[in-house]
Amino acid sequence: MNKPLAGIDFPVFFKGYVDQVPYTKHPFSLLQESLSSLKNDVKVLSEVDFSYAYGVGKWTIAQVLRHCIDTERIFSYRSLCIARKESNPIIRFDENGYADTAGVLHDRTLLLEELYTVRKSSALLFNSINESNKDSKGNFENGDTISIISMAYIIVGHWYHHKNILQSRYGVAF
Repeated sequence: MNKPLAGIDFPVFFKGYVDQVPYTKHPFSLLQESLSSLKNDVKVLSEVDFSYAYGVGKWTIAQVLRHCIDTERIFSYRSLCIARKESNPIIRFDENGYADTAGVLHDRTLLLEELYTVRKSSALLFNSINESNKDSKGNFENGDTISIISMAYIIVGHWYHHKNILQSRYGVAF
């Protein structure tokens, strides 16, 4: 990886996601460019068994995808709050709680369309952020700070993280 861009600031919890993303491009451009890669991923995923889980108590492929969709929506909302200078702290969410209450959706067409559409929405959001707000930071309720630039890396890196899991543990051949 290259040296990170100026303005990157995030809690250590997100390092694994940020490290998934090459620092060679501005993260806002990276979101737009990630659409073509994600479109290819969606084609591959359209052929897999969404009910498959690699072990007892592990998420199904459908649940992994639902988690990625929910999480990207939350990260995008957080980014919007940071861009609009929201004064309230960013609250954490329980990913397992979301997964447990999401229900099981095995309609591959709908789920895959949603995955792609959420990324497209994220890219549009970041492209619409006013230049004067692109260096903005937000605060979590525990006092940790996060920059909007970091949020873009986290969004892309979160998918890469789960794509790697789908490949290594679920046998999806991307």
